[in-house]
Amino acid sequence: MLNVIVADDEPAGRLALTRLISRNSNLKLSGEAASAAAAIRLIECCQPDVAFLDIEMTGGNGFSVVADMARPPKLVFVTAHANYAAQAFDVEAVDFLLKPVEPQRFMRTVRRLQKLLVPSTAERPPIARHTELVPIPVTGGQRLLPANDILAVLADGDDSRLLLTGNAELRARRPIGAFSGSLPSPPFQRLGRSLILNLESLYGIRTISRDTTYIALRGHSQTLQLGRNATAMLRRQLAQL
Repeated sequence: MLNVIVADDEPAGRLALTRLISRNSNLKLSGEAASAAAAIRLIECCQPDVAFLDIEMTGGNGFSVVADMARPPKLVFVTAHANYAAQAFDVEAVDFLLKPVEPQRFMRTVRRLQKLLVPSTAERPPIARHTELVPIPVTGGQRLLPANDILAVLADGDDSRLLLTGNAELRARRPIGAFSGSLPSPPFQRLGRSLILNLESLYGIRTISRDTTYIALRGHSQTLQLGRNATAMLRRQLAQL
């Protein structure tokens, strides 16, 4: 069972969440807070596994609640404002829920939390390391990069922009289509005309609407926005893993 707290300055918002929590046998409500300051005190006192946080609250916001915590709980942001999704990724939120929260959507969040926090008896096989060198044409010459260092390739006119481990970037003097044959597949997959993604770099997926999905990558702070078709392609590829 996961211990959770709820922070929302609107009584109706707290009530809606606590009802969902009370109906789930995998969750135990440890406390409620009606302001950012109260949320900080509650987390420090209860040491919950998970904090369900509203973003716009009295005396601060959900991001400020955990800004100075060395070991914050797992975070789920619950808000009426979809524009905070990218910022939620920056603090490694487990999920981002839009009000009003539907019960089925809440259950998906609980399952995600359980996978992260409840030990599994089955160990996943180690991810293969793709260390082959990929020639990258750059201004003034060529660079050789291990394929595993490349997280994503983005179209940029007649050139391409590579997102690399260590929060680095590199402009390649080559259109994105030319990379399709030079990157190992798997793990690299083309998702539409403007993106090739290293599936092993995928850290998180948040679908905000039918037409908007954000993905986060391990080793890079930039989040990428996908449209409906690219999201469908990504989910088909993930289903085959």
